[in-house]
Amino acid sequence: MTFTDMPIQHWLDITLQVTPRLFIVVVAAFVAIRFKCLRLALRGADLQWRYVPIAIVIFSLFSIIGLNT
Repeated sequence: MTFTDMPIQHWLDITLQVTPRLFIVVVAAFVAIRFKCLRLALRGADLQWRYVPIAIVIFSLFSIIGLNT
């Protein structure tokens, strides 16, 4: 089955299933960006090694949330 052979209802069904999961990750990102250590780790210009493990843990939690929703 190719991309053009699939009915539009199939794509709408998948979109409706993925949308709530997407918004869970978006809300989690907005909450996480409030942490000062994550903002400093993502800024990159003044990156210090003490902020890197915190960023790793936060993005690992994002991946766990994404897999379990």
